[in-house]
Amino acid sequence: MALSERFRDVLSYATEADAGQMHEGTPIPSRAHLFGVTAIALEYGAG
Repeated sequence: MALSERFRDVLSYATEADAGQMHEGTPIPSRAHLFGVTAIALEYGAG
């Protein structure tokens, strides 16, 4: 599946905006949530 330019741009922006942030009280990067939501969106046809 090819991602649209807009989808790639939004994902790139969100990844950069979230850089260095962690889930409160954990060593897990906040972008882990972003990637999880992205995976779900792609499963349902986003792209």
